[in-house]
Amino acid sequence: MTNTVQLKFKLLPPPDRLQPPQRQLPDVGLTETAIARGEPTAVSLSYLRRCTDNFNIAAVIGTGAFGTVYMGVDTRLGLRFAVKGLNAAALGQQGSGNAFREQWRRGVQREISVLAAFRHPNIMRLLGHCLDDDGSGNDCYLVYELGDGRSLDAHLRCDALAAELHWGKRLRILTGIACGLNYLHSSMRGGGGGGGGGGGGGGGCGGSSVICYHRDVKSANVVLTAQGEPKLINCGLTALMCGEETQEPPQRIPP
Repeated sequence: MTNTVQLKFKLLPPPDRLQPPQRQLPDVGLTETAIARGEPTAVSLSYLRRCTDNFNIAAVIGTGAFGTVYMGVDTRLGLRFAVKGLNAAALGQQGSGNAFREQWRRGVQREISVLAAFRHPNIMRLLGHCLDDDGSGNDCYLVYELGDGRSLDAHLRCDALAAELHWGKRLRILTGIACGLNYLHSSMRGGGGGGGGGGGGGGGCGGSSVICYHRDVKSANVVLTAQGEPKLINCGLTALMCGEETQEPPQRIPP
């Protein structure tokens, strides 16, 4: 009597083609507590993928010199927000290698700390940030509150919307923009990041704890809320484009 032995073999790819196991990163997202306190949160890339349907093209709400902007939706919080993807090449930063990448990331982290300090009703608020490497060239994602209105540029280009901007509204918009810029360009060392008062209607024109020059003020970088209040966007990002750091307040020289 003969016994038959069956041997089964599993073909494996060559060692150089074996893929290392993917490291599962925690899904860290925005929280109601951090938003209420005005503290930007370090969120995970998996959270942003989930909220933008894996950065679906249908979620794109804008493109520009700084990168592509997506709409994110957190169904748990019932919150919509803007996700801006940045990369060194798009911002005019040339270089390669780990040393350049690390220098770029340090610069981004410095700017994030500056953006996080802004507290003014006429400046679009930073809610979170992500420095996870997604392999697509985006080195950083910034998460902003999503304006509930259109840009000032869109209002001015549409005859029907422009007709709604009577002189009283236009003066209010200009006043709000001026207050926001004054906050960015002024320094109140020790006075904190004033500007908690009313929006474009006056008040809230105190200075920030650092000086930050916008350098790209235009109607496309002003978003109007549903109430007609202006909010500046892309504050601080021109420093990244120019490869410069936001300035600390200059020391005053006594007369």
